Amino acid sequence: MNDTNALREMFLDFIIRGDLRLFNVKLSETEWQIIIKWCKEHRLTYLFIHKVKQSGTLYSSIHNSYLEQLENKANRAPLRQLKIQANLLHLHRILSGHNIDYQVLKGSILAFRYYPNSAMRRMRDIDIIVKPQSLSQACELLLEHGYSFGGESQDIDYEAYIESEKHAPHLSHPDFNIVIEVHHRLCRPDLRQESLELSMLSDFWQESESVTVGNQELPCRTPEMLLAHIIHHSVRENAFNNGPVFIFDLFFLISNGTVCWEKFHAYCDYMDLHKEVAIAFSLLVYFYPDIKVGGALEMIPEAKLLDACKQLMLCDLDQKLYERLSSALQTKSNKDRFTHLRKLLLPTKERINQHLSMSSSRFYWLFLPVWWFFLFKLLISQYWGRNKKTQTSNELKVLYRWLN
Repeated sequence: MNDTNALREMFLDFIIRGDLRLFNVKLSETEWQIIIKWCKEHRLTYLFIHKVKQSGTLYSSIHNSYLEQLENKANRAPLRQLKIQANLLHLHRILSGHNIDYQVLKGSILAFRYYPNSAMRRMRDIDIIVKPQSLSQACELLLEHGYSFGGESQDIDYEAYIESEKHAPHLSHPDFNIVIEVHHRLCRPDLRQESLELSMLSDFWQESESVTVGNQELPCRTPEMLLAHIIHHSVRENAFNNGPVFIFDLFFLISNGTVCWEKFHAYCDYMDLHKEVAIAFSLLVYFYPDIKVGGALEMIPEAKLLDACKQLMLCDLDQKLYERLSSALQTKSNKDRFTHLRKLLLPTKERINQHLSMSSSRFYWLFLPVWWFFLFKLLISQYWGRNKKTQTSNELKVLYRWLN
């Protein structure tokens, strides 16, 4: 099999639908290496091994060193989920003990409430949200209880983060070593103005539900808001580089949850989310034809767009920044191109501090040459190191043209 696109399509069909075409011919070493890269970068290792073992004699017939490598990594997934559970309970004790309203977001809700086995839903981090006026208090409490920010500085300008970012800098505790994102809003300010921000709705805090973690009930999003959030996050913010996990999230949430479709579509109206929903549900129905999605889609994406999105689910993260920049510059209006470049070349103080791990300073502009060198070096390395077989620049252009 010399066509990486064909390999990608068959891999997706196997990992999502259990289609065994992927193994009809003996995979080469190069193809196994690509599969391992996809599994590791897109959090699919446990799911891949789970699917292989579900398929009768397949495990023994294809057993090799590559499969062993993936299996060894998959065997660690349940232990990581236990650490995440312990960390969630630790956060709950601190925040609820000081009467701080918070909610668990995204992966933690999906893994522990909607997935049949929480280990299937690997999380890169733990996301929680607090009210903007509680952000500084919540973070300072966590610092007092042994957490620390990832950069050198532990002195944070919270007001600046509230204005320009959607969450505080990453936190972690040495006992757990799990990244914590304390949000004060769901969507990036540059993608969703405050009037379209879901967490600004009055029922965001009034209609919370709960997810069982260990022996505790933790506050979390309603299924309607969770569904709207993950669609925005995966389609608009991340251009599908969350991978097939996004499709699993949709499938298990809709299959195992009780979604009030009228409420969900009201949230979509509020967020102007119709294009993102059209792509997400069209892909979901492609992989799971029997799934029941409430409400008619206002627009039907063409086949070329859906094919592009399937390719983007397994994008090469090693060349993501270069591909996104080049695709954005080729598809956006002159005004949007200027805005994109301005944000890239003149980032906020918080973005520089976060990426370069520098101490907070009001003279942050002095570090701009360091930022430009970092950016130039990264773009050049991704440009020269890009793999034409796995690049998805054209697919990004198709998606950006649809969304913009």
